[in-house]
Amino acid sequence: MKSLITANKRVNWKKVIWSFGTFSLLLIISQLIDVVFNHSDYSWNHVSVKEYVLLILITFLLVPIQTTTEELFFRGLLLQWVSKKVKRPILLAIIVGLMFSIGHFANPEMNKSIILVGLDYIVAGFALTYIAIKTKSLEITIGAHAANNMFLALFLTTDDSVFGSIPSLFKVADTEPGANLIWSIVMFSVFYILCRGKIKKEEAADKDQLIA
Repeated sequence: MKSLITANKRVNWKKVIWSFGTFSLLLIISQLIDVVFNHSDYSWNHVSVKEYVLLILITFLLVPIQTTTEELFFRGLLLQWVSKKVKRPILLAIIVGLMFSIGHFANPEMNKSIILVGLDYIVAGFALTYIAIKTKSLEITIGAHAANNMFLALFLTTDDSVFGSIPSLFKVADTEPGANLIWSIVMFSVFYILCRGKIKKEEAADKDQLIA
């Protein structure tokens, strides 16, 4: 199982936590910006404390299992399998990213716009796969994927969400697929830049240790 996550002796859980926290922060910032410009689309979901506590427990227990399973299959097993034939990182990320995206095309969100929502999934699939290739591990993608799904489950719900009618804190009356696609491109671009900076710092620190 570990070989699907990293080639190192141990899984770097600090990297997983860093990724979870960083991507959560990006999600919060982007959502707050959207609230400022489209505040009428958001409303309190009138959930009870009992309902929300139960949702928190279920989310923290089950969502990481669901997202990690997807990461192990798509960016662990399939990525390593396809990489035996495809060596170019961009092409490899496109192929495996498409496989990941196709697995989500049956989600009810696709009813809003097959093209725009489909592209949104493709962007996410490509970005996470490319990050996994560049970092040579799944530690960052495991954290980011969990952060994304947990954030949606705990804070936002829509009538056509894949999560269904769950007691999230806020209900979104209308989502614009085009705007969501743009936000995804911006967020994953920023996230990749942050990841690249972190990896470079770690590599520099490792070199300093070897010299010392």
